[in-house]
Amino acid sequence: MIPALFVFAYLAIVIYIGVFAFRRKVGEHPAEDYFLANRALGQFVFLLSLFGTNMTAFAILGSSGHAFSNGVVTYPLMASSSALVVPLSLFLIGTRVWALGKRYGFITPVQMFRDRWECGHIGTVIRSCRRRCSCPTSSSA
Repeated sequence: MIPALFVFAYLAIVIYIGVFAFRRKVGEHPAEDYFLANRALGQFVFLLSLFGTNMTAFAILGSSGHAFSNGVVTYPLMASSSALVVPLSLFLIGTRVWALGKRYGFITPVQMFRDRWECGHIGTVIRSCRRRCSCPTSSSA
């Protein structure tokens, strides 16, 4: 009975937040408002969200398979990646890309590359590369 109360309380809170957010005034750019939080997040919150996204994918998907194959050696690898590689790359690359997107109004990486290289067909190339990297079975064939 108690777990059901927690579930229903959580559901009520989520519905309340959803109704409150739905009634909020929609801005001029609904896609930008939704996907980029109206560009109102600071760099610190932005970096924390990227870090959480990357580490979740690595911890849930990558590390379990690596630990199954290689054993306990996975955990120092995860710690070094978590403490050094991901934060440095996000700080050195992510903040600059974020600033460019904020300055020129880019929402997707494809928009940024199209504007940078002045090439309309770069979106097809990027899409095919991302699709190939996202589906490991198709890249091994």
